[in-house]
Amino acid sequence: MGEKRSDKDKIICHFVETDIAEHLRMSLMKEQEEEEEQRKYKGQAHLHTIIKVARDEDLVDQIGKDIYFDLVDHEKVRSFRIQKQMPFTLFKEEVAREFGVPVQCQRFWFWAKRQNNTYRPNRPLTPQEEAQPVGQLREISNKAYNAKLKLFLEVDLGLDRVPVSPPQKSEEDILVFFKLYNPEKGELRYVGRLFVKSYGRPIEILPRLKEMAGFNQDEELELFEEIKFEPCVMCEYIDKKTSFRMSQIIDGDIICFQKARIDNENEFRYSNVPSFLEYVHNRQHAMEGQSFTLWKYTWKITNFTSLTQKKYYSEVFTLSNNAWRILIFPKGNNTEHLSIYLDVTDSERLPSGWSRNTHFKLTLIDQDNYGNSRIRETEHNFTARESLWGFTSFILLSEVHDNHNGYLVNDTLMVVAEILGPQLPAENTWLAEPHANIPQ
Repeated sequence: MGEKRSDKDKIICHFVETDIAEHLRMSLMKEQEEEEEQRKYKGQAHLHTIIKVARDEDLVDQIGKDIYFDLVDHEKVRSFRIQKQMPFTLFKEEVAREFGVPVQCQRFWFWAKRQNNTYRPNRPLTPQEEAQPVGQLREISNKAYNAKLKLFLEVDLGLDRVPVSPPQKSEEDILVFFKLYNPEKGELRYVGRLFVKSYGRPIEILPRLKEMAGFNQDEELELFEEIKFEPCVMCEYIDKKTSFRMSQIIDGDIICFQKARIDNENEFRYSNVPSFLEYVHNRQHAMEGQSFTLWKYTWKITNFTSLTQKKYYSEVFTLSNNAWRILIFPKGNNTEHLSIYLDVTDSERLPSGWSRNTHFKLTLIDQDNYGNSRIRETEHNFTARESLWGFTSFILLSEVHDNHNGYLVNDTLMVVAEILGPQLPAENTWLAEPHANIPQ
């Protein structure tokens, strides 16, 4: 036994903090500090309220990108952790520091979940409510126990784009949010909000909507109300001559609008708001539980104005484990438009009865101003009979060659194909960047 105790003394030795490597010691200290901070945070959770503040900027950033239905994903807006006993008036001062919006220019709205499961701004806070502690406001806005108070911050800007005091709201005033749909690009985006009179008619605000959309005043519009999206989409046509009250428009409602007349309407798979929202809804449900990615291929076409053949194909590229190529008609496919298509490579060699249901997007890049790029998006079931699909009237050739646009830079045109497909293992992925020359 004595020998064993002697061995123990040789094996086990004492150490001090300085014996630990510096980087390990610092890492351990950081972990201990974070754990202590978490314990402190949890221990004081009952003393605080999380306030989620959504603004117009959030709606612009999210609608048509992260979301299509309703107005905002509250998990992606600015959060404030505020002591429950703090008066809401003091919280507004913190908002003023954070967003640069003076207190007198702020008006906050409660959000409410409707019976159809949509979530919309419901009503503005009253002066009496703003005098209360934030903890009491959370209880007012949400009867169920929830530590988060969700608000919409209404900020109005003057002619110089500086915040001004919000207008007085009467019982006849209705806050309506507007989304613009562009069938040519398959694009939905938020363009702003207006107060309308309940006894007013949509036809009276058409000039303002055209201004918000950047349309000419002689453009005709169609309006639709986005009502709900679960379990199915409900988006109904709005009669422009019927009052908002008769159309049952209330605070927080969403009106989507678009051009009434569209050139080459048959080329657009989703030519109006309801069909587009139905498509988005079906796509979201089809993708539930699956992992998808957007595969991308860029084709740089040099010496574009010197091209003499009627049509040209890109190199073959593999996206989502399938072989494709882009087909382009530089002088149009019997039209005054640039014609661009997506083609299944060697379709005649594929097994009998093959098909590929594919959602894809073709983009003509404006190399000087990407925001001016022309985007066309669609979905098609490629088969042996229809192995080629795209847009005969993609863009007017006159616009392509217009020096004020950036479609042709150094006589080079750039076309991007994007295909939505299942996520594949990393070793199978390939982002194609072809050579600048054109295969003949």
